[in-house]
Order: sequence, then structure tokens, then C-alpha cells
Amino acid sequence: MTDKPITWDSIPSLELISDHKSSKPSDKRICIRLSASDLNNILHEQKDVIPVIVSAPGHGLLEGLVADLSHSGAKFYLPEAVDKGARTKFGITLGGRKIIADGIVKRINKRSNFFEIGIEFVNLSPIDRSFLADIISTKLVK
Repeated sequence: MTDKPITWDSIPSLELISDHKSSKPSDKRICIRLSASDLNNILHEQKDVIPVIVSAPGHGLLEGLVADLSHSGAKFYLPEAVDKGARTKFGITLGGRKIIADGIVKRINKRSNFFEIGIEFVNLSPIDRSFLADIISTKLVK
């Protein structure tokens, strides 16, 4: 036992630090992103992929897959590139709940036979935002 008195300064910080590790050291994201696999596990889905339908100017409806999702945006795999800065509308179903929202294309990466499209949510309804926050908090607790 120590004879030193306990002071507020001697108590270690209890800051909450996420166990999420970025896949790239230069990644500046501050949001926890859940992969399609994480989402399916949390929602007890018996499927390998999560389909998405994206409507973008000049492209009509594009069918793709959800790569990952956070409370502020998503990454989709699409068969065509969508213009950076384009306003989109997309629809996904998570755990039997349909989410239809608007987004702005922030990032585009060409892969071998598809495009990775990073979308920032715009005007996501409070109910859908809360639903996504609940899913993400489930991942943090596990």
C-alpha cells in the first residue's frame, strides 16, 4: 500500500477509445464503419451480401452491394462510376428495415470489375440515423 494521497491528477484518464483500427495508416475517418459481414452478423441475417439500389443523375438505377456502413456514410460496390459530388438516392434493407436516403458521392475508386463509391449521407431521417447508431453501438459492445 502506498502512503501517497490520491488526487484527481493521479487518477488515469478513462477516455473511451475505440478498438477499431483503420486499414490504412493515413485513414482520417473518425466513424466506426461496419462491413457487410459485420452487419449481417449483428442483424442475424443468413445472407452473404447486402444489395443496394442507387439512383444517380445520368445513370438511372444501379444495382450494387454494400461494402460498409457508418452513421455518416457508406461504401458501395457499383458496376459504373458515378460522378464525384453527384447527389444520389439509395435504398438498402437491413434487418427487414428499408432505408431510403440521399447522399453525395465523396470518393470513387476503380477496381478490376467494379467501382467503390463512397457516399456521405444527406438528410438521413432521425429514425434511420438512430437505427444505424444502435447497430454500430452493438458492434462496439461486442
